[in-house]
Amino acid sequence: MTKFREPTRELKRHVEQTVGEVMEAAFGTDLTGSVMTWYGKIRTKGDPDVHFSGFAMERTKTGDFKSRRVKVAAHSYGVELASAVSSLSESKLNALGLCVSIATAVRAPGPWGFLVLDDPIQSWDEDHETQFIDIIRSLVEQEGKQVILLSHRDDWINRVSLACRSINGARYRVTGYTQDGPHIVSVEWAATDQRLREILKVANDPKAEPVRLQQAEAEIRITTCQLTAEIVKKKLARERSPHSLNKDDVRSLLVEAGCPVELADKVFATFATSDDAHHAPKKYRPSRERLLQLHGTLLTLKHWSAT
Repeated sequence: MTKFREPTRELKRHVEQTVGEVMEAAFGTDLTGSVMTWYGKIRTKGDPDVHFSGFAMERTKTGDFKSRRVKVAAHSYGVELASAVSSLSESKLNALGLCVSIATAVRAPGPWGFLVLDDPIQSWDEDHETQFIDIIRSLVEQEGKQVILLSHRDDWINRVSLACRSINGARYRVTGYTQDGPHIVSVEWAATDQRLREILKVANDPKAEPVRLQQAEAEIRITTCQLTAEIVKKKLARERSPHSLNKDDVRSLLVEAGCPVELADKVFATFATSDDAHHAPKKYRPSRERLLQLHGTLLTLKHWSAT
């Protein structure tokens, strides 16, 4: 048996080193670059220079891998530190863990197109919280991800919805718990007044390009559904999600709520250039005059709902 030991040991060593090289390439090069990109977006100018600097595999003096453990490296003002785990603050470790999750999800997407971020801003100061809102936009607009945010910080979620208003998310709040589970209510992503002001601003901007006008017209349809849901709740004492409404739903619900038929017809016309998914044809070109007319219709509807 002795004559087989040396080849077997050599084979084992070769396998371990090969596995180490593959891991080093995956973590030290590919993942490090991706994580560093996202980590750099969270950093602020006021940060002390104590930061994550990459993943690495530890080696012996002869160049062999010590083990399959991955070292999380960090540096401070050009000096390599013992370890990111022992050197970084709690907030930076949280940020690093979040960036690893994001980088992994973006680089190797699973079967789902969404990314769940559970209380991502814990231990962060306001500057880092603000930076992360830009990352949320990047994930949605550039990476094509649906982002599901969970947070107990209502004030921060308010800032997210304001900064990402044009993304038009859905928002829910847990108001309590019973034996049957949590009580969840729908919350406006953006107030109708905010949306109407933005629409009017675009309509009155002579420099607004067709794409921006079309976005504003899409905002008209979103506001229409949102106003209808508010009217249903107020006048019919029912809950309807604005995200589930189409043009036929809107008209029938408004008429049921007592809205004058002529006004309900004008509101129905806000969907004339879109399908049930609120998408306008690619070749459609919105006009500023039409946008102002639609804006006026929604103002009339809002005033009626207040009576």
